[in-house]
Amino acid sequence: MRISRLLPVQWKVVNNPIYKSYTYEYIGGDGNLHFDAKAFKLGPGDVGSGKDLYLIPPDSPYESPVNAVESNAHWDQNTISVSFDSTLDGDGLYEFKLELFNNSGNKVVNIPNAMFQIPHYNSFYPSVNAPADYLVNGGGGNCDAFTMNVRIDNSACQAEIYKMKVDGVETNPTCCGFVKYGPGSVLELAFRAYHPNNFADFSFTVQKGTCSDPVQTGATNASGMVIAGANGYARNFASIYTKSLTFADLLGICTSEGKAAFAEYLYLNALSTDGNSELNAFDASALAAFALEPM
Repeated sequence: MRISRLLPVQWKVVNNPIYKSYTYEYIGGDGNLHFDAKAFKLGPGDVGSGKDLYLIPPDSPYESPVNAVESNAHWDQNTISVSFDSTLDGDGLYEFKLELFNNSGNKVVNIPNAMFQIPHYNSFYPSVNAPADYLVNGGGGNCDAFTMNVRIDNSACQAEIYKMKVDGVETNPTCCGFVKYGPGSVLELAFRAYHPNNFADFSFTVQKGTCSDPVQTGATNASGMVIAGANGYARNFASIYTKSLTFADLLGICTSEGKAAFAEYLYLNALSTDGNSELNAFDASALAAFALEPM
């Protein structure tokens, strides 16, 4: 496989080692049936005149060139994909080109278009023949290679919840979280939901005691992409979200009591995937608490 970072186009060969694992059975020294696993290296390797090539694995590990000798060997669950190190030359938009070579290491051309397929756009399954945009020199039912654009982003999210402000001033300088307010006070909630390239969404939740209060949750909770404000929260250039509220917005059904305790939870979900599943390692979260009490 060859890749190029766009733009400019400068092709390079992907030559990360790729292995495919299989599970097999054996009788252990205790006389009982056990399971173990092995991995077969698909590449890179040189074949004839071809350099840094990868083998397409056979349907079964018993077939050539794997030639497994273990009992009841089967490829592991994922039999349709392989992975590689995506650090490459940094985050950005890349073009990937998949070329096929024969057993002598010579590039194959005039490949039937139907050889290359992609998931169905709407349902993922079933697969469909790759459109012309994915094919190199596609025409007359044949092509020379498969190509696709991939955005690589290994950036992590950052989540932070700030102290409550009353009339523009932090009133709880310690970590204890008590916030005193007076009649007509303007309260401000603030948090940072940040991703370097804005490829993330967030959910900000405020829970009051053990109450289920639609007045308060409707005023305080928000979710959406990190590229814009949500539910009245303004977002600045540093991806800090702020919203001004009255004490009645927060107290809701507890207004008559004049005080209440709250928990704030922020979760950021990075949109990066490994091509099959989301990469949760790039997510971030924050947790904080405060209590409102009258002056």
